[in-house]
Amino acid sequence: MTEKLSGYSRVFSCAKARAVELMSTVCAVGCLGKAAASKPRLSNTSGAAVYLPCEEALGHTGVFADLPASDRTEGPGPMLVARDIPVGQVRELRCGKAEVWPGAWRADHVRVIEASPATKAAC
Repeated sequence: MTEKLSGYSRVFSCAKARAVELMSTVCAVGCLGKAAASKPRLSNTSGAAVYLPCEEALGHTGVFADLPASDRTEGPGPMLVARDIPVGQVRELRCGKAEVWPGAWRADHVRVIEASPATKAAC
């Protein structure tokens, strides 16, 4: 539930980022209208979207379908119908077929060192 456009933007931008970083399909759906249990009755601003990794094979943008932000308070509200989401294609890309820039450096010199118990306790 996001009351303001800033909340909607934060949630939906993060959902798109998760699709990219996890090489996955992410669906985000929020609440619209007035929350019956809130005092005073706050209005929710939200939308709906299906995000994909930003890959050429998936249309470059990472947006499969979206319904823009709305704060509609009356009636049934808008509906997003997303058909034929390419979940299988996303899985194939995740298994090594994605466009990945190898970079100008190699990571074979990077080492992971286990934190000491004292360091773990401080976290």
